[in-house]
Amino acid sequence: MLEARLLPDGASIALAALRHPSVAPAVLGVLAEDLSRGDESPPVFASLHPALDIAAWRLRDPPGTAGLAAADLGGLGLLVVGCAKRMAPALLRLGFGPAGVRRQGNPVDLPAALQQAASAARRAGGLPQGAVLVAVLGPAVLPEAGTEFSASFGVLGRVRASFA
Repeated sequence: MLEARLLPDGASIALAALRHPSVAPAVLGVLAEDLSRGDESPPVFASLHPALDIAAWRLRDPPGTAGLAAADLGGLGLLVVGCAKRMAPALLRLGFGPAGVRRQGNPVDLPAALQQAASAARRAGGLPQGAVLVAVLGPAVLPEAGTEFSASFGVLGRVRASFA
């Protein structure tokens, strides 16, 4: 993840700067140990952050194959990142949607989601200590100008971003 792609909680994002954007709830973990290629033990994190993953596809429709996704830089967009928490991955109640709309949180198995992301990173060669690992935790929605999105992650915290 490029540092310039990480934005603080409450960021305002210009939709005109992104092609075909979508926004989804995510968790960003900073690795406390290397993710080695052959190891399948659970990843160890120095910190976890609530996040909003803002994908930006150059193609009109999100790619249907891994090859198309790779050719489109995996939808590289932006990450809006909330405050760090030092905690082990745990089951969370996730609420996500337009800010100000009451919604009931849904249970999310954060350890399983992070393990899946770690396995993908290991298959690609691994990651060093200090690198970030991102797990998207729900379906993406298309943002519109003037909309603010909020995601709450129970004990992990919340994060929000507005779109202009």
